[in-house]
Amino acid sequence: MDYSKYKLFESMFSRTSEPLTVKYCTYEAANRGLLIHERSVDRYLHYIEEHGAIECINPDGKPRQYKWINNDSTMTEEEALLIYPYIKHGGNNMPKKAFGRSSIKKAEQALQILEDIKMKNPHGKVAKWLTNDELIDDCVELPQAALARAFNNALFDNVELVITHNSDSGEVSEVVEPDAMVYLNGEFRLKINPVNGFKISTIKLDDVLQIDMVTHDHPPSCPSPQLQRAA
Repeated sequence: MDYSKYKLFESMFSRTSEPLTVKYCTYEAANRGLLIHERSVDRYLHYIEEHGAIECINPDGKPRQYKWINNDSTMTEEEALLIYPYIKHGGNNMPKKAFGRSSIKKAEQALQILEDIKMKNPHGKVAKWLTNDELIDDCVELPQAALARAFNNALFDNVELVITHNSDSGEVSEVVEPDAMVYLNGEFRLKINPVNGFKISTIKLDDVLQIDMVTHDHPPSCPSPQLQRAA
């Protein structure tokens, strides 16, 4: 069930405080130019009920009647993005009883919103961030995954970073603008634009030792502490 269907039923229920039936919802969908078979409507309502948005007030009656439980405002893209890391990474560290019917519904809603964003604008920054995050999950092990996510977040936020990494001349630390994350031939590469440089360069994620946000007291393109001591 895609997010547009969810919003269709939410709109139907929000127009009245009376319980609605499958037959009514089918008729109302047709009035809005959407021809949906009654069996499909019944399946959608059952799905929405399972996720806590509606309840059947006469489970043993015919026809079954449904009421909307929660008429909260629409979740925004920003809220969906905020929930996304918790859904993927926080849930495994939480007790199962922490997830009530309402939280399950919100998680489903957030994932549907983000999936719609990827479909509508596959080259947008949200879609790229999500794709990178999925690749990190599938292909990168700790502790490199934390470094990859720090770079991916900075790429989304368009902020400068201080990256410490191994190079042909040894360990170096430089201030860079993140440009892209690329996964080729089984390895992640970070495309960067050095603040004091003239062209975009590429660093292997495996060569990255540390990633920090730029602070005002951090001089650009400074050598690493190890190189300073060696000098």
